[in-house]
Amino acid sequence: MLKAGALYYAIMVSFLVALLSGFLLLSVWFHHYHTMYQLQGLRLERNVSSAITMAIEAPGITTLEQTVSVDLFNDEENVVNVTKKQWGGFYLLKAEAAWQKLTHSAIAMCGMDIFCDDSTALYLADKERYLSISGSTLLNGNCYIPKLGIRRAYIEGKSYTGDELIHGKTQTSKSNLPEPDPLFTSANKIYLEGNSFPNDSMLSILRLEKADTFVNSFYRKTVVFYSSQWITIGKKIIKGNVKIVSDKGITMGNKAEVKDIIVYAPKIETESGFSGTLQMFARDTLIVREGTRLKFPSLIGIVEATCKNPLIDIKANSQIAGDVILLTSKTDNQPEVIIGENAEINGRIYCDGRLQLKGKVYGGVYCKGFVLKTATSVYENHLLDVTIDFQKLSKYYSGSGIFKVTDRYKMIQWAY
Repeated sequence: MLKAGALYYAIMVSFLVALLSGFLLLSVWFHHYHTMYQLQGLRLERNVSSAITMAIEAPGITTLEQTVSVDLFNDEENVVNVTKKQWGGFYLLKAEAAWQKLTHSAIAMCGMDIFCDDSTALYLADKERYLSISGSTLLNGNCYIPKLGIRRAYIEGKSYTGDELIHGKTQTSKSNLPEPDPLFTSANKIYLEGNSFPNDSMLSILRLEKADTFVNSFYRKTVVFYSSQWITIGKKIIKGNVKIVSDKGITMGNKAEVKDIIVYAPKIETESGFSGTLQMFARDTLIVREGTRLKFPSLIGIVEATCKNPLIDIKANSQIAGDVILLTSKTDNQPEVIIGENAEINGRIYCDGRLQLKGKVYGGVYCKGFVLKTATSVYENHLLDVTIDFQKLSKYYSGSGIFKVTDRYKMIQWAY
């Protein structure tokens, strides 16, 4: 016969076996659940990436400032919410997907794929004048010129040295430039007109003045620093989802380190030697001083001039990787863009007026007329020792949305 104590041992062994079995089952369940979460996370990541790719390839599926649900496989299980927001001259495409409590999102900064069109190097509006070229002028790419055509000229002791006048296809231009997208103007105009921005978080400019570094993620609300006085950005680091607005003007100091921000003011200037990545929108005057370097993706522009002689003046030896845009809605204005000697523009120039070009443009030029000022005379629609070369523009370049995007967007970078 067994002793009574053996029963306690049997119960204890049974309890331990049951406990061990429970732990094993629980471990298997947790492993399965963890694996399922990982697989679902990868699925959400793939879906988000696919939705952004779809929005880039088909701009028509998204609407500005609205969220669109995209069912990738028409199964109601792979649904991604896509939101498009304008960021200065570019776009932010945000995709979000969720499964139970698991979420995944991504934001892509995009621009216009300008290589989808006919690779326009020059569009000179037809104002019933010849286009005259001399010296070592190079026009490489497809050109739209007035009906009177293009001719060689002898200016300042120089004649045209090339064999062909245009290296590319030639077509007749119209009397006006291609129309810009109204959304491009309206989205940026509000920051030049007032001091109330209900969709953004407004902070006092004193907060920025006291900080050495300010970084705001694009996954958070836009931060707007506003001042009724002139703002000078000195030795500071400012990055990300930030807009700076002034009722008077803004100076970008050459000690400032800025990336991806936007500044708005009636008058904007950079100090000599300034370097950074930003978009600058002025109302009257925009001066880029000697030796300034604006890295891609940057943009400088006057979107709706309020003075009679709006001016963008890019001084000598400056480099700009981005579009230069001057728009005006008043017919009696005399807008002008000046590109100084040895200045280099990698992008497009859109001037709703006269362009004084002494530097190089690797990209495209749209203007109503050229003006050449020398020590002895002023020439209309003359180009002397000028380079406009669309073929030298990097294939990775993504232009601003000044024109309505119908073909496809082009990825610039992942927002942080």
